[in-house]
Amino acid sequence: MRSKRIISTIVCGLFSLLIAGCTEKNNLQSPAHADEPDSWQKHLTPTTIDTAKPMAVEEEIYVPIYSHIYVENEQRTVDLAATFSFRNVDPDHSIIIKSVRYYSTDGTLLKEYLKTPVLLKPLATADFVITREDSSGGSGANFLIDWVAKTSVLEPLAESVMVATGSPQSMAFTSRGIVIKKGGITSK
Repeated sequence: MRSKRIISTIVCGLFSLLIAGCTEKNNLQSPAHADEPDSWQKHLTPTTIDTAKPMAVEEEIYVPIYSHIYVENEQRTVDLAATFSFRNVDPDHSIIIKSVRYYSTDGTLLKEYLKTPVLLKPLATADFVITREDSSGGSGANFLIDWVAKTSVLEPLAESVMVATGSPQSMAFTSRGIVIKKGGITSK
């Protein structure tokens, strides 16, 4: 009898943990000042660019973002949180992020993320966050990022991760950026 009670207590406890793990956490918070990434990502160091010296590499990258997607028809949407992740994959050389701009589906500039250029050290990553509550970008939102390097470097990785959690189903997917402008002395 006592062992039945112990087993029953354990099963009830496990069931409670299972139910609690399946519910959406409302206490998840965005980083403080998510729209100022250099304020919460301390590894992003403000820097200057010497315009008198030509850069070895200059690029602009387009990165698709989905702040919502359509479900079943154009009237039903699911809002998504999005993280644009810009990764310096070069193990030896830093790059400089000149600007990061967020645009809506209709091409309207919604937000500029950097006040000054920032240095991205070798193998470092810069993240730019769109909260799930911010659906202003729409299904065709995008980031444009301009970056430069003083020397030849490996091509950085620009990708976005979109996530929706909670309710009966969750989803996550990624999207990669493409180079839309190239410049610098090594692109000739």
